[in-house]
Amino acid sequence: MARLKITRENRRDYMLTVPMRRLIPAMALPTVMSSVINQIYNLADTYFVSGLGTLATSAVGINSSLEQMISIAGAFFAMGAGSFISRLLGAKDDEKAEQVFIATLVTGFLFGIIVLIVGKMYMIPIVRFMGAIPEIEQYAIDYADYVLYAAPFMVSQLILNHSLRAEGSATFALIGITFGGVLNCGLDPLFIYRLDMGIRGASIATALSKLVSFIILMFPYIRGKTAVRLNFKQFRYTKDVVAEVGKMGSPGLFRSGLQVATGIIMNRIAGAQFSAATLAAISVTNRLMMTLRSACLGYSQGFQPVAGFCWGAKRYERVNESYKFTVYSLVILITIPSAIMFIFAPQVISLFSTTDAQMLAIGTLALRTQCIALPFDAWTTVVNGLYSATGRAFGAMVISITRQGLCFFPLVYTLPRFFGLNGLIAVNPGAQVLTMMVVAPLAINMLKLLRQRVSEEPGESSEELVADLADEIPD
Repeated sequence: MARLKITRENRRDYMLTVPMRRLIPAMALPTVMSSVINQIYNLADTYFVSGLGTLATSAVGINSSLEQMISIAGAFFAMGAGSFISRLLGAKDDEKAEQVFIATLVTGFLFGIIVLIVGKMYMIPIVRFMGAIPEIEQYAIDYADYVLYAAPFMVSQLILNHSLRAEGSATFALIGITFGGVLNCGLDPLFIYRLDMGIRGASIATALSKLVSFIILMFPYIRGKTAVRLNFKQFRYTKDVVAEVGKMGSPGLFRSGLQVATGIIMNRIAGAQFSAATLAAISVTNRLMMTLRSACLGYSQGFQPVAGFCWGAKRYERVNESYKFTVYSLVILITIPSAIMFIFAPQVISLFSTTDAQMLAIGTLALRTQCIALPFDAWTTVVNGLYSATGRAFGAMVISITRQGLCFFPLVYTLPRFFGLNGLIAVNPGAQVLTMMVVAPLAINMLKLLRQRVSEEPGESSEELVADLADEIPD
């Protein structure tokens, strides 16, 4: 696929005229790669720490909830700002987009500092709450220690990432995340084994990698290579900005918050009711599946700026076209790695433990059941992205809380009680089946709305868009 060059002047023409079969992959590929690479942070830590034993592996699994809690703030500001910025750029309101960007970036960084302070003050209660049983508590504390120092940069990194995607500059976002992921993979074995720092070394490697990613993502803004400028003179809170960012960020906040809650509950049940091996197997499985789910989310996030931009420009037929292409292509693409991971599940789990037979058996079964449900999860993610991109906060909120909340909690408190370990393994795929029943009517309703908008207000023609573009470009 030929690389499409995007400049500040031709960005509007690019988003509104390029065929979806070229535009969506061009926008989605960098976001998919950056989302997957971001998960490599966790997988790399889990892989290298697994050499320290099952207890250390369990501790890293416990702390994935801590990293997700830090990311809650980032998801809130990033999703809210990204949705708003893409629609503002589509409506040619660049100055307002700059105000949204700088306000969320500064606020997110300050919020990260608060997370750092609170986390350091209540370290022990936090790791216990996340599911640390006595034998892994100190491992969990050692890992959480340095990760907290990176909290302000982790939150800000998410905001920068989504803002770059919102304006169509996904490649910049990819570079920052990729370099951080590669750096983390290189630092992990150095700190853990060569410098004999153990699990604490994995924590330091993750923190340093997040800091470097933040610096790289700031670079295009500092150099003025972005459509939305880093203009601190635009920093101010206005009612409309606070309301819109809060409204569109809330689905991401609830989704991330519920994801953390479900992870903690699964860890607590696995460790307290079963064994440390069960806890390690469930945490490793969840991290592996998060890699594939992050690919789905990244593809959806590549689609969202296109849908939001076209919605802001009143090109509703392109919104509809972008949704259909994204659904068909994503479901097909994600089925391939799901099938491969299903077939080779024992070999995949064995990468994280070769000596614990119980962990291998539990992890293999858990991984296979979740692989079956993943294509349906991919479709749900795109529907959620469509609601977010078009400013439909309530629908996005409902979809966000359905799987991780409305469908998950009844199952997690009933299936393990009646079916034991098999019931615990069935919770996630079971929740996805129930989620489809809720999301289907929402998807149908949104498609009806799009068809209505197309017939009532078709928007500008391609010729008018090109004419507008010509008027905007100085001689």
